[in-house]
Amino acid sequence: MPCVNVFNENSLLLDFSDLNPISPLNSTQDLGQHLDQDIKPVSDICSDTLFSCVEFIKAQDWPILELIPAYESLLVSFQFPHFPPQEAINALQQWFQKPLNQQRQKSAPAIELPCYYGKEVAPDLERLASERQLSTNQFITLHSQNRYRVYCLGFSPGFPYLGWVPSLLSAARLKQPRLKVAAGSVGIADRQTGIYTQEGPGGWNIIGRCPETLLNWQAPNRDEISSFTAGQEVRFRPIEKKEFLALGGQF
Repeated sequence: MPCVNVFNENSLLLDFSDLNPISPLNSTQDLGQHLDQDIKPVSDICSDTLFSCVEFIKAQDWPILELIPAYESLLVSFQFPHFPPQEAINALQQWFQKPLNQQRQKSAPAIELPCYYGKEVAPDLERLASERQLSTNQFITLHSQNRYRVYCLGFSPGFPYLGWVPSLLSAARLKQPRLKVAAGSVGIADRQTGIYTQEGPGGWNIIGRCPETLLNWQAPNRDEISSFTAGQEVRFRPIEKKEFLALGGQF
């Protein structure tokens, strides 16, 4: 069962690793050992419970400052001076006792993103395909036929960490990160895929580009700035160069 820990005077840290049998916290094995196998590094029951918990907390009348999900944990920051933490701890512990089918909450709808895999925007695609003895079309098919889950948002604003690509497509980060990666670039690192929501440096293998604007800095609420929400499902739709340009894509 998940554990509720007091992280500091303003926050609770919820630990879901007990629900993940292959977690390095529950095994002598390193999580990276599973990245070259068709085993999900995070189990469905672990992630389903975590993201259902996010929706449960949002539905409560609690003075929440921030919710920060990760692969096996959830940091919940409150305005504790106006809200006794024990009330939240008791409510969460009671909720964790429910069967999973009673815990499930409505999550954000799945989204489909157009992705152009042309060589103009995919500097690493041909190399990755060749190393795996695949054609570029086979690589694209394997990448785009999956539905991915947004496990967390990091390292730049709204960047979604999506899992999991097939083990055949797994690729280590670049030894020499690029100083500039274009906004919308789709990359692979280990068994994760992700999208650079804004231009910046990065070390992921770039295999395509989404022409859509993925950040809205004019959004009325901070939770609406990014196109992505933790727990959401994402699928890539391959498009041709003409559609990429028509949708506002740039080289």
